[in-house]
Amino acid sequence: MRRGQALKFQKDFKLALEDFEEAKKLNMQGQTDPEKWIGLTLKDQEHDEKLTKIMENAESLKGKEYIDYLLAFLKGKKDATQPKAAKNKKRK
Repeated sequence: MRRGQALKFQKDFKLALEDFEEAKKLNMQGQTDPEKWIGLTLKDQEHDEKLTKIMENAESLKGKEYIDYLLAFLKGKKDATQPKAAKNKKRK
């Protein structure tokens, strides 16, 4: 369990999940729940994949546009495709 937790925090999700599956087989009552850690690891893995996709689009956006896109993407309102560039409007 401890090695799996350490691997999870190092973002080595594949090995962490393998350790948690093994811990599930050896789990004794009163010990840390492997199912809980499997769920947490899968959630972190999904979040890390989303961030990787977002960072691929980082160069195309500047400042507030990027932050707005990032927040919308993390909330599930945007897909991973590259967003459209904002139209430049002249101030009057």
